[in-house]
Amino acid sequence: MATGMIGQPYTFQVLFLDQNNDPVAVNTPVIEIYHFETDGTKTSLVGPGEPLLPATPAETGRYTYTYTIPDTLIAGDVIYGLMQGVDPGIGILLIVEQTVDLTYEGLSGQTGGMRAHFINYYE
Repeated sequence: MATGMIGQPYTFQVLFLDQNNDPVAVNTPVIEIYHFETDGTKTSLVGPGEPLLPATPAETGRYTYTYTIPDTLIAGDVIYGLMQGVDPGIGILLIVEQTVDLTYEGLSGQTGGMRAHFINYYE
């Protein structure tokens, strides 16, 4: 699982492969970004149907989408990028899902999921 920083851009990327595991430039590459609320309700953040962009530098079959993770989400939340496109050779829909675990930037500028917890210890 990838990690994304709340309030910062995150770039989803996908490499579509054909039935021979060769990179393929798909037709209509799109993304939907969503997450699930605590009650299980799916909330769409982008799309569905938002266009993916060809990667830079160009690479056959590789597409990207940069999304700024909203401050309304919290550390520990997960967002999903559902990316799809149609293989032009055989007309089959190719689907890839990328999962992103969310964290935050610490007060000292350090990143990551470590948090300090203070515990009173009595003898």
